[in-house]
Amino acid sequence: MRLCVPAASLDIEGFAVHRLQSKMQYADFSNESTIETIYCSELEDHIVKMTGAKNVRVLDYQLRRKSPSFPYFQGKLPPRPQPSLVAHVDLTPETAENIVRELYKDTAEQILRSRYQIITWYWLPDHQTDEILVFNAFDSEALSSSPCAHGAFPLPGEHGDAPARESIDARLLVMYADIKYPAPQPQSI
Repeated sequence: MRLCVPAASLDIEGFAVHRLQSKMQYADFSNESTIETIYCSELEDHIVKMTGAKNVRVLDYQLRRKSPSFPYFQGKLPPRPQPSLVAHVDLTPETAENIVRELYKDTAEQILRSRYQIITWYWLPDHQTDEILVFNAFDSEALSSSPCAHGAFPLPGEHGDAPARESIDARLLVMYADIKYPAPQPQSI
């Protein structure tokens, strides 16, 4: 992926690699309030600059920290979210539309008439701390590159003493309607 020439793009391949200069330190990712006030805001600002969108909102995020017993939990639930070993997509077009309707009730029709995307962020294997992988989860105007299937897999040659994989995945609603965006409704998504 790093050798793609030209670089992969959201509109063609459905994903892209970007650098995000974050104020977050490693320990900050253990504090939900810090993630929500600093990291989520940084993601929103970065995506506005990257895409030219009019408004971006983090829908949710999830920290993944690989358990030493992954993927074998002997019938028990893992202590926290783990990598997904099955390639999958996160949303259907109907789910994406329902998210907009739930968050922006009275303004939803105006937003839905314009382009909107839901973008998912993932960290690359052997990533640098400022490197992010951006996936199209849904794009109302680029259905050929949306959604981008993704998943995890055991790394060949990985030893038991290798550092556990960690990532933060975030879903963002990226909107292009040229309107005044109201505060979104509380979400149950």
